[in-house]
Amino acid sequence: MRPFKSFLLPFLASFLLLSVVYAPTVESRRPPRVVPCAIIPTGEGIRLSGHVFGGGEDAVILAHMYPDDQTQWYQFAMFLSEMGYKVLTFDFRGFGESEGQISVARNYRDIQAAVSFLQARGAKNIYLVGASMGGTASLRAIAGQKIPGLRAVVTVSSPIEILGLSARPVIGELRTPALFLAAEDDGATPSNARWLYDNAG
Repeated sequence: MRPFKSFLLPFLASFLLLSVVYAPTVESRRPPRVVPCAIIPTGEGIRLSGHVFGGGEDAVILAHMYPDDQTQWYQFAMFLSEMGYKVLTFDFRGFGESEGQISVARNYRDIQAAVSFLQARGAKNIYLVGASMGGTASLRAIAGQKIPGLRAVVTVSSPIEILGLSARPVIGELRTPALFLAAEDDGATPSNARWLYDNAG
């Protein structure tokens, strides 16, 4: 297993660098090369559309923000795969190419399905990274849960609550190493990140 710090520092440096220098265009939001399409089944019979980049036992799940879809992560997913990680991007239910109706309050179930999907395909060490809604869903999905192989969670500008999805009732039960990121001028997200940090178990 890669030590948490050895994963986190280059990951964050890469993420912040790409955030500054990379301005997505319509063309660049498409995968730069063909990647396998992943059909992720949920326990409710909904099939989620995703893509797997790279391979190996160390895996990263990238969860998108509202109202975007998985395409926001393609360039970063490629970058991580070139660093040796297996990376999964996916559309939450009702978003992008996934089945079902949009139900933000139940998005955490899609995170759980994504984790199970990678575990079934050999991932031993899994890291969750969520932007905005995706980060809140990640916290809701794992707090109070003992998930083998789940090593860390990173939230980026994630609210405490969004459209019926809330981390408030469960954040005190979080036992997974966590990092809460927010830019100081990004509206309410710095105060949300501070609250999540202060109340995390």
